Amino acid sequence: MLGFDYDSSYPDTDPYEPMPGGCCSWLPFFNEGQIELPVTLPQDHTLFTLLRQDGRLWSEKAGLLRRRGGMALLIVHPDYMLEEEPLRAYDRFLRAFADDSTAWKALPRQVSHWWRRRQRTSLEMVDGAWIASGPAATEARIAFVAPRQPRSKA
Repeated sequence: MLGFDYDSSYPDTDPYEPMPGGCCSWLPFFNEGQIELPVTLPQDHTLFTLLRQDGRLWSEKAGLLRRRGGMALLIVHPDYMLEEEPLRAYDRFLRAFADDSTAWKALPRQVSHWWRRRQRTSLEMVDGAWIASGPAATEARIAFVAPRQPRSKA
């Protein structure tokens, strides 16, 4: 209602809140006219204060998100990043992806802009072949993937 282009108020999952939950999405989605960019990595306070972890969870989940085609979004707060170990963990996380040319290190407004272009792009059958048509057509890649077979119950 306020005219914002995007928002990052929802975690994908957050079992540690007084009312546990989340939006259950690793990808941006439309919330009426606004793009929601879900926070997909644990927040600093949760990770370092509540769980007493060392930051490896950020890298582990970022790897999982990458393998599944999800978006890794991390929010850190300056008031929780005053101690050496959280700062070292954050530095390690950033360095892990700094030289990775396959990771899109985008600003939230860039992700929102792309997601809107993606929404206005569709697939069309032209001369027996599928093509992308629309504002993100030049960025699209069409791939055919066999469906996963159900796991056998052993």
